[in-house]
Amino acid sequence: MRIILEPNVDVEQYDFPTGPVYVMMAYNLNGGHSEPGPKADNKFIHKVVRKLSTLPGQPVIALLAGGFSW
Repeated sequence: MRIILEPNVDVEQYDFPTGPVYVMMAYNLNGGHSEPGPKADNKFIHKVVRKLSTLPGQPVIALLAGGFSW
């Protein structure tokens, strides 16, 4: 089982069980909900990686290969 997490989830607020593979989205920093900008940048990706380090097992980071046209 894989559980997909949005990057804004407060992972420290929950007690995630061992077993599932946790995948955190490392994109949507900017998009249709914001001003123009990159889908992810170094600072944002590092923030996601820090959150992943608190999850059980071997969590996975999901990157986006697409773009957004304003």
